[in-house]
Amino acid sequence: MIVAAISYKPDPIELGVNVLNIKNLSLQAATSGAKLIVFPELSLGGQNCLNTKDASFICQTQDGFALAELAEHARKVGIYLVVGYIEYDSQNFYNSVMVLGPQGIVGNVRKTNLYGRESLWASAGIWQRPIMNLPGCRLGVLAGNDLVKNKLQNGSIYESSSVDVIVSPTAWYGEYSYPDAAWMDASSELKSTVIVANRWGFEEPIMLHGGAVVIDRDGPIYSENNAFEQDCIVFGEI
Repeated sequence: MIVAAISYKPDPIELGVNVLNIKNLSLQAATSGAKLIVFPELSLGGQNCLNTKDASFICQTQDGFALAELAEHARKVGIYLVVGYIEYDSQNFYNSVMVLGPQGIVGNVRKTNLYGRESLWASAGIWQRPIMNLPGCRLGVLAGNDLVKNKLQNGSIYESSSVDVIVSPTAWYGEYSYPDAAWMDASSELKSTVIVANRWGFEEPIMLHGGAVVIDRDGPIYSENNAFEQDCIVFGEI
């Protein structure tokens, strides 16, 4: 299966702009053969939220219009699409990741190990992560800090060898190696291929450099076409 990790700079407040950009970039990836396409954490916007009021302007329910449009896009193009968004449910906001496929919603995952100012608006997801069955692989989702900690209150989010592929929509910042040692360690410890899609852009007071990579559990590291501080698509074969 050909996969694509996309480094992308979301518009912080314009859902419609992000939907259009995600459709265009994923179509570009699909045209090159990708079947599983991963976008960054909060790729539908909301990265500058400082409170729940901010989050309320950019959030979506699981059946919201932006996700419905992307679900229809995934169906038409015949791809599996991974996007990050602010989810609203039962008066709570979550830093969530949705996996969409040709038949609709495959799974929805809420980030557990919140980081930095996410705690100002988001509630932590506390339940064991779902294992999603895609053609030829078992898929797991570890967004951002979850990839580093992989912890729930009662144990690990995923056990070693429990999934074949981990997708990690993230927003890595600061000075880091590429591929970062934490990503390599996660692939080794989980015995899984890790697909990292990074957000980029200035998010006061820090600059996110972005970057994308596919770390195959069997050895190859796919980084061709990677670029920092610009949108890019990195392809891999798993």
